[in-house]
Amino acid sequence: MSKKRKLWLVAAGTTESVEAVRALLKAGCPVLASSATSLGRHMFETLERDHKDCLELLEGRKDREEWIWLMREKRVDRVLDATHPFAVDATRELKAACHACQIPYFRYLRKTQDYDVYKDRICWVKDAREAAKAAARLAGPKGHIFLTTGVRTLAVYRDHIPDFQKRCYARILDTESSKAVCREIFQEADHWIAQNPPFDADQNEESLRRTQAAVIVSKDSAQSGGVTEKLEAARRMDIPAVLIKRPAEEGIDSPEMLWKVIMEDR
Repeated sequence: MSKKRKLWLVAAGTTESVEAVRALLKAGCPVLASSATSLGRHMFETLERDHKDCLELLEGRKDREEWIWLMREKRVDRVLDATHPFAVDATRELKAACHACQIPYFRYLRKTQDYDVYKDRICWVKDAREAAKAAARLAGPKGHIFLTTGVRTLAVYRDHIPDFQKRCYARILDTESSKAVCREIFQEADHWIAQNPPFDADQNEESLRRTQAAVIVSKDSAQSGGVTEKLEAARRMDIPAVLIKRPAEEGIDSPEMLWKVIMEDR
């Protein structure tokens, strides 16, 4: 009698999540991949087409109770958290749901990156509040600030950067929810740009020139987050970059390591 294959629930929506799901499918594991947004789900279209029988895609943000319901409804055996390294709230809710359902939880990490060539240009900070203060200081009393850290912390910058409405510009994901936040935060529509990644150094440089930015603010979201391209644009413009440090985590950091976990779990 053949042994039942374990169903893996993957909290997805990142480049790493596609890599992880591909590894799980290659190992013969059925996968339920849940992305918070349509943009995240779109990343799996090719895999979905090639693995219709063993890959199911879901879309929408979920809290602890919604994760619990899904895990029980689908009879999930294992959970792999491949969300963004800065999605700390999502990770907390998912961990709590796993604990409640007594399902093993695994974290799939984004690889770290070395920015040594740009080290003299980077100002490291721990969170958005520190980033706001550092950006305001580095830009000077009237310098413009280009924000690339998403919409969830825009209110922090608004509350801690003097003359925010005149000085700050934000690039956000081109989604209705993100644009709705910007309409609430910004008084002028020309102070935010809705575009979807990836962005190369030339595109970043063009945005910095267009906004006349004196400093750029980013999360340390590594290579798949386009940080190197932002830093290169900052170098070309000879402006500083404020980088928010990633939360410290432990987990699986490669398809090979995930494969080993799968094999040991059988």
